[in-house]
Amino acid sequence: MNHQKYIEKVFRQCAVSGKHYERRSSFVYDICVVKPDEQTKDLALYVLLEHSFDEMSAMLKNFMEENLIPWGMILFVNQGILDPTLSTGTKR
Repeated sequence: MNHQKYIEKVFRQCAVSGKHYERRSSFVYDICVVKPDEQTKDLALYVLLEHSFDEMSAMLKNFMEENLIPWGMILFVNQGILDPTLSTGTKR
């Protein structure tokens, strides 16, 4: 294995809440940015829906270290809350 040093920045339990169009809707997300140095500006974006942060971030970081995939930002979007659009609908 060709392990190299990298910079990692993690933001956990960030949230977005609807205030205008979809009131009371919300979802939580986590971000992990992995890059080889501070000067690197071009990064790939990986979006994962409802995946485990701990397992997937470790796996993707290993792939980045081995140069199997480009360095990048991993966005983990967790399950959210969305009110029904019809009176007979259900909360999602």
